[in-house]
Amino acid sequence: MKRKIDVLSLLVLGLAITFFYFQGNSIDAKGRNELEANMITSMKNNPSQVDFNKVTNFKWDKMYTFTPYTPDKEITKQLGFKWKYSNETNIDYLDDINLLVFVNDDRVIQYLELSREYGDFDFRDKNNITPTNSVIHLKQIK
Repeated sequence: MKRKIDVLSLLVLGLAITFFYFQGNSIDAKGRNELEANMITSMKNNPSQVDFNKVTNFKWDKMYTFTPYTPDKEITKQLGFKWKYSNETNIDYLDDINLLVFVNDDRVIQYLELSREYGDFDFRDKNNITPTNSVIHLKQIK
């Protein structure tokens, strides 16, 4: 009887760990929709720049931007780790979006495929976007 309780306890513990692991590694689609709405509103209100501290409502320590046609290998190289969902984005074959990837503690916590119709980012500081350096200038597409 004790052995059954031990096995059952291990099974419950394993399920709980699995649940919390996947819960912590999932990327919230609702949060992405909110981020997109905040970005579009910000870019419409101020077409020359965007402050990522003002459009995000989650903790992040670095943001990466990827231009159209960026291959999966380049995303992995820039991030410094393999992001399991990078091949599910459309950045590698579309020219009408930019990919924004938010990282916290070396883990992707949110990403956004943002239409270029609102402008392009000025990528001079593309690898130095942090909460203390969160303002990016935009270029209007003609």
